[in-house]
Amino acid sequence: MNKKNAGWLMFAIITLHVAFTLIALSIPGFTKNLSGALNLLLGQLLMLVPGVICLIIVYLKDKEKISDIIGLKKIKTGTVFLMIVYGLLCIPITLFFNLLSTLFTTNVIMENTDKIFAYSPAAVILCVGILGPISEELVCRGLIFRGLKKDMAPIIAMILSGITFGIFHMNLNQFIYAAVLGIFLALAVYATGSILSSIIIHMVLNTDQVIKLLVVNSIMPEMYSSNPLDEISTSQYMMILIVYMFIAGVCGALVVGVSIWAAHHEGRLDILKNIFKGNKEKVITLPYAISAILGIAIIIITSLGLI
Repeated sequence: MNKKNAGWLMFAIITLHVAFTLIALSIPGFTKNLSGALNLLLGQLLMLVPGVICLIIVYLKDKEKISDIIGLKKIKTGTVFLMIVYGLLCIPITLFFNLLSTLFTTNVIMENTDKIFAYSPAAVILCVGILGPISEELVCRGLIFRGLKKDMAPIIAMILSGITFGIFHMNLNQFIYAAVLGIFLALAVYATGSILSSIIIHMVLNTDQVIKLLVVNSIMPEMYSSNPLDEISTSQYMMILIVYMFIAGVCGALVVGVSIWAAHHEGRLDILKNIFKGNKEKVITLPYAISAILGIAIIIITSLGLI
């Protein structure tokens, strides 16, 4: 797996998203006619299918173990607990960038709560809290980040894989906080050497969000009939934003500290110190550039309500 493979994988996923969107727009009620489970897993399948095909191609070409290709290796028990803490620390960071994005776009999760609540709580937790993180980490950190990392400085690979992760969400709201989160997830993988770390963190984040939605809906179902943030003044919103910015800053510093602790625990502290070192050659491939431009264009078009 290298940066060219990563670029082509990103191109395949973006193209598949575009093709599916065009099909859904041309056939009225297309997604409604899909089975409940398939509809809930649809976004993951659009990412996972190209990822699995890419993994098979790289395996057949390089004859490398699949676990080595995606960076799947055991981590110590202590590291597992550190990654749970890492995930909890990422919650305020994600929330801050989510709030920041709603200054100029809508909250996608809030707008789609009715679709989420249409499924059983167990199905939502399974698909969003467990299966979603596994499929997204396999593709974004297991294949794309590791592919990019081989040909450039790890920090650059983290930033590019984070942007890629944001683009895959195909909307401005989630692009912003997912891109930032993607960088932190890649940092955890680089610090520990295993995508098990990012899977654990991602599960903590998604499960936390799903459980909060389900609990609040069971106690105060009227909560999601409108966006609570619409009922506060701009000055109050900015004050909330400033408070969360401070909390996110503190949590960000703690996340870096936890990543260093985890790297030391896994015997990878010397590797983590090389985070800024790498090849000086061109880091952006043509497939990656085309995919990024296409993906961002789609995000802008959808945010303007043109599709």
